[in-house]
Amino acid sequence: MSTLTLQGLSLSLVVISALLLGANLLYRGYKTRRFYRNLPGPPHSWLFGHLKVMREIVALMPSNCHPQLYYTEITHRYNIQGIFYLDLWPIGPGTVVITDPKLIELAPMPKPLPVHPQTDVFMSLMVGKGCIAALSGTLWKRMYNAMVPAFSPTHVRNLTGVMIDEAVVFRLQLEKLSVTGEIFSMEEVVSKVAFDIVARVIFNVPLHAQTTGSQDHADLRGLVNLARQETDIRVAYNPIIQIPRRWRRRQVVKRLESSLLHTLYSRLELLLSQGVVPSRQNPTSILDLILREYVEDSIKKGDKGHGGPVKLSKADEALLLSK
Repeated sequence: MSTLTLQGLSLSLVVISALLLGANLLYRGYKTRRFYRNLPGPPHSWLFGHLKVMREIVALMPSNCHPQLYYTEITHRYNIQGIFYLDLWPIGPGTVVITDPKLIELAPMPKPLPVHPQTDVFMSLMVGKGCIAALSGTLWKRMYNAMVPAFSPTHVRNLTGVMIDEAVVFRLQLEKLSVTGEIFSMEEVVSKVAFDIVARVIFNVPLHAQTTGSQDHADLRGLVNLARQETDIRVAYNPIIQIPRRWRRRQVVKRLESSLLHTLYSRLELLLSQGVVPSRQNPTSILDLILREYVEDSIKKGDKGHGGPVKLSKADEALLLSK
C-alpha cells in the first residue's frame, strides 16, 4: 500500500473521529438542555443553559466564596421558591437546589446519601483522591468505625487543655503583632492555631506552626491556594497554566506524604516495639486509632518490629494516608 494511500486513510479516520466526537457532544448537549428546559429555575438558554446566569451572579460576589451564596442570590433575584435546577453543562455538574426543608422530607432519597463525585474532584486538589470526606459505603464505614472514639464527647472534653494551650500561644502572637503595628493576614494567623490544635489531636505531637513555623503548614496552605484558583475556568482549562501548577502540586504532595509517613512509621515502630495496642476507649491520638488494627494483628502474629524497620505495602500506605 502506497504512502499516499496510508495518509489518505489516516486523514479519513481523523475526520470521521472528529465528526463522531462532534455528533456525540451535540447529542449530549441537546439531551441535557432539553432535560432542564422547562424545570423550575432562572431563565434557561438552549445554547448556554444557566452558564450566563451563573457568570452574572459570580461577578457580583467576592472571589472564592462558597457556592451557597450564589444559590441564595439566584433565589432572591428570580423569586424562586422551594426548588430549582441549574444546567451548568459542560463546565460543571447539574444541580438541584432545595430551599424548603419540607420538600427534602418528601424526596425519595437513599439513606445515608452517597457523597457526590464532585467532592472527590475538589478534595483531590488538596489531599489526593479517596480521602474519607469523599467516600461512601463499606470503606467509609470501616474508616468511620476506626476513628469514631476520637470524636466522643468524653474524649473531646479531655482535649480542652490542648485547645487552651494553643489559644494562649495564639493570644501571645496577636499581642506581639499589636505592639509592632504591622499589617498581617488574620486568616494566616488563625490557620496556624487551627493547624497546631489539629496536629496535636491527630498525632499527639506539637508542630509549632505559631511559633517556629511548620513546613507541613506551609505546604497545606500552598495546596489550598492552588485549589482555590481551580474554580476559575480560565485556570482550570488552560494547559499552559495547568502544567506548572500540577508540577508544583506534585512536589508539595510529595513533601507532605514523606512527612506524614515519617510520623506514621515512627509511631508504628514504637507501638510494635513496646507491644502496645492503642486503647479504643481512651486513645492518645487519631493516629493511634488508625494504626490500632494493624498493630493488633501484628502483635497477634508475633511481629513486634524487632526484625528490622517496619514496612507497609504501598496499598496500606495509601489507605492510611487517605484517612
